[in-house]
Amino acid sequence: LDMMPEMKDSPHTRDYHFLKGGIEFKALSFGYKKDELILERINFSIEPGAKIALVGPSGCGKTTLLSLLLRLYEPNAGDILIDALDIKDMKLASLKAQMGIVLQEPFLWNDTVANNILYGAKGTAGREDLIKAAQIAEVHNFILNLPKQYDSIIGEAGGKISEGEKQRIAIARAIIARPKLLILDEAMSSVDSQIEERIADNIREEFRDSTIIIVSHRLSTVKKMDLVYFLEGPGKMHIATADNLGALNQKYRELFASQMEKQECHILLSS
Repeated sequence: LDMMPEMKDSPHTRDYHFLKGGIEFKALSFGYKKDELILERINFSIEPGAKIALVGPSGCGKTTLLSLLLRLYEPNAGDILIDALDIKDMKLASLKAQMGIVLQEPFLWNDTVANNILYGAKGTAGREDLIKAAQIAEVHNFILNLPKQYDSIIGEAGGKISEGEKQRIAIARAIIARPKLLILDEAMSSVDSQIEERIADNIREEFRDSTIIIVSHRLSTVKKMDLVYFLEGPGKMHIATADNLGALNQKYRELFASQMEKQECHILLSS
């Protein structure tokens, strides 16, 4: 608790509220080691309100790219803009207050389901908002079957519930404040594929004006997005619709074929 954060506001930063939520990465380069770049001169933009899937092979830099957007790290070179304003000019609290993010391994407190979800709203949401967020995250019916429903204690780090249920509660917590930018980084990896599709549909419907970035290896979810951004390597980004991207890039076709094999295997084992 006494540690000082590496990222600090500079004297010229100011509070800023996203007007539209458009994002631009300009000549962005980054490496955890100076001589090993994970991202190299990445240039692309995301239109305000777009629903995109960010895909690519393991280790290509997807999570790193999102970490830079969240200002967990500073890029070695290049800029990240939101609504044409450099994020380095925004106060960190202002930037993060307008984002909702769920990672693959969310953290939950040894508290009630309600308090774990309402934490994301920072005191601005009521019971109706709580239930609505849980419904969007497809976790409401599960909560109703708990001994004390929304007042049930879920244990240290959510130890009394499954990984998939933890992920859905974390999604409800991220969306309850209606963020302008929503990021789901493998946030549904432990959720059944049919439930994941419903959550993706719900989020598209409820957050029509928000910019949404989903990292997922399930093609059924990827295909529900407006565009697919395929990060192939340090300096290679390909953008197209889910249906057209396979015709543009051999590695994406290989990724697609691999996922089809896994889905067919899952169906066979389930039956």
